[in-house]
Amino acid sequence: MRLTKKAYEIYLNELGVPRDEKWSNGGRIKNSIKKYGTWLRNNDPVMFNVGYNEWKIDQKYRRGL
Repeated sequence: MRLTKKAYEIYLNELGVPRDEKWSNGGRIKNSIKKYGTWLRNNDPVMFNVGYNEWKIDQKYRRGL
């Protein structure tokens, strides 16, 4: 797997919306949103890019690259 932004977006989509980010729990994301990675990439690109860079470093570490 290549460590692309699309791969990170898919990874986040599979994880789902974190409980504390959901609207019903005082968060900023409506409960109807199912694709967290796509929402984050479109609505908070700074947070998406920070998370992507951390994820990429973590994945490289895990692979021993």
